[in-house]
Amino acid sequence: MSIQEQVLFYFRSRDHLRFALAAIFCEPESGLQLVSKRGDLEGIYRVDRYPRKRKL
Repeated sequence: MSIQEQVLFYFRSRDHLRFALAAIFCEPESGLQLVSKRGDLEGIYRVDRYPRKRKL
């Protein structure tokens, strides 16, 4: 299954995006990778992950 099938984009406002995550991305190891890579993309200054709600 591709990552596009596992992450669902569901909300957008001017400076805010929300994604629904597959359970695999709510594991501690993969969650840390998602949050730590934020500096690699221009314009992203903060990433919050909510594993119990499966949101990014």
